[in-house]
Amino acid sequence: MGGVPASFVGQPIAIFGSPAGGINPVLAQLGGLSASASLVEEQARIHSAKLAGDSLTLARHAPEMFDTYHRRSANKISGGARVLYSVEDSPALVLNTTAGMKVVLWDPPDLSSKEDVPLKDDWGGSGATYALTG
Repeated sequence: MGGVPASFVGQPIAIFGSPAGGINPVLAQLGGLSASASLVEEQARIHSAKLAGDSLTLARHAPEMFDTYHRRSANKISGGARVLYSVEDSPALVLNTTAGMKVVLWDPPDLSSKEDVPLKDDWGGSGATYALTG
């Protein structure tokens, strides 16, 4: 990818989308996440997610493990980015601060639309994924 454009240095950037075909590979590389070209799963389902290392300090009262409604892909960390949480060992939220950047890349959970159910059930059991990106 070459060097980081000077206009990116020190400027916070948030990229939301799956690196498995949901965002441009150059943006995924900027965020420090890569994936195989295809999704591991065609349909979203509830998966177990886990905070990484010191991520517990990012959102007050966020559980260390939580369920999330997600279409899992085979994501891999790259370029010195730090994993904030993973979905069954596939990084889903990463922070890249290398070379003066401040880039967050989030492979977000799928959204479903269930009527007459509590929002936590629509989210797969937890709002932690949203609290961590806020």
